[in-house]
Amino acid sequence: TAWHALRDQVSLGPGDRVAIFGGGGLGLSALVVARAAGAVTAVIDPNPDALALARANGAGITIGSGEFTPADLIARLGGPPTVTVDAAGHRDAAGAALSALAKGGTHLQLGLSGAGEQGAFPLPIDRIVKAELRILGSVGCPQPSYRRLLAAMAAGELRLDGLAPVRGGLDAINTVLTGMSAG
Repeated sequence: TAWHALRDQVSLGPGDRVAIFGGGGLGLSALVVARAAGAVTAVIDPNPDALALARANGAGITIGSGEFTPADLIARLGGPPTVTVDAAGHRDAAGAALSALAKGGTHLQLGLSGAGEQGAFPLPIDRIVKAELRILGSVGCPQPSYRRLLAAMAAGELRLDGLAPVRGGLDAINTVLTGMSAG
């Protein structure tokens, strides 16, 4: 999902500034892809453990959600993000992402909403129009993208080894699944 969104949908590259809202599996995957593309990265999440894992995976900037302001993010990134990613699927994350996005920038909505939102987030329509923002949804990775994705993995361009805090063979699968269910 992260590869398709950042490489196929927006052709992310060096010079881009990416702010990723949500430091779970999807957000960390977006971080790895953004770093491999040469982008400057920030991860915003309320969970200190998620931010620590983001730092361990090379996030240039980490910010707790409660500490987030667009001005602080823009200052720390060296300019407004050219791409924002909502990997959390929460209206507050999407709203914060859109509030910081550069003029002409692209917001990628990767996270699906929760039961509380029932698939609907409020949008800052005037900001979207005046700043000429693009909003793209993206899910999964189509088969034609796998050749480039697997080639990048084989070449060592995507550093995936730090994404899974629990490792093991099939004998560890119950531990892994239990951990996933517990967040």
